[in-house]
Amino acid sequence: MKKFVLIGCSYFLLFFFPTTSFAQVCDAQNLECGKKQFTILQNEVKQKYQQLRTKLTTNQKKNLQYSQLTWMNQRDVTCGREIDKSNAVGCHLNALQTRNTWLDTQISMCKEQTCQTIALDR
Repeated sequence: MKKFVLIGCSYFLLFFFPTTSFAQVCDAQNLECGKKQFTILQNEVKQKYQQLRTKLTTNQKKNLQYSQLTWMNQRDVTCGREIDKSNAVGCHLNALQTRNTWLDTQISMCKEQTCQTIALDR
């Protein structure tokens, strides 16, 4: 049940969460631009993930790792595993932006109060 809720939330965030899209700057016709933006965003996700991990207990780190793996799998199901296809660029960029926003929120929450295990399950 928890997995279905997580997947449902992922779809909602991926398709309905308002973000400024790199896909608008790097349209499907400009694959090289999209790949560069993908690399930048992917590195941001990695850095924020590591930053958040430093603030967590052992159990919270496990929850975060599960959340990250679930998100990556869902991104691959939704967008495809390959970014080399022009129609996948925007999907991958939006997914990375959404994850960056989520990680920023978690990092901010950990600064303001103790990190919430429940929030890390999403």
